[in-house]
Amino acid sequence: MYLAGVSVRRVEDITEALWGSKVSPATISELNKKAYVHIEDWRNRPLQGGHYP
Repeated sequence: MYLAGVSVRRVEDITEALWGSKVSPATISELNKKAYVHIEDWRNRPLQGGHYP
């Protein structure tokens, strides 16, 4: 949600609606930092020799 442009506060509201408990903005930010590492690795992966539809 955050990567799609949803604000941290809105993510907090959505997690509460879905799971009945809030996720703090700090937790959301930490999870995003971890996700960005994987996203950057994926974006910068070599594309030679593979089949990509």
